[in-house]
Amino acid sequence: MTKGGDSTRSENFLACLKRYMDEYLEPAMSHAKSDEIDRNLQRLSEIPPGLMRDHEGQYALMRHGDVVDFFPDAIDAQIAGNRRFDDNIFSIQCVQSAPEQLGYFSYAVDPRKT
Repeated sequence: MTKGGDSTRSENFLACLKRYMDEYLEPAMSHAKSDEIDRNLQRLSEIPPGLMRDHEGQYALMRHGDVVDFFPDAIDAQIAGNRRFDDNIFSIQCVQSAPEQLGYFSYAVDPRKT
């Protein structure tokens, strides 16, 4: 087979893989992501007031209801989450007196391209 044929074969494979991901994997991941965001938002509201004051205005990287780490801005938290969690199941929450849901912010960055 010629090199050009290999290229076409690779392009076809990648196109099929993308269709599979779009049809089957992305919807499942979106549901899991939504559940993770809801759980983490609820748990953030349960953080002790002293800890909330210590990290006021920072961004909490959360996974499975636990705070993994705090960051000065949301993009640093996003980058850390992408690096730490291959499945991209995490959320970023702003630490403030009244929690702000930023969970879908993670969809602004394609984790496959970071």
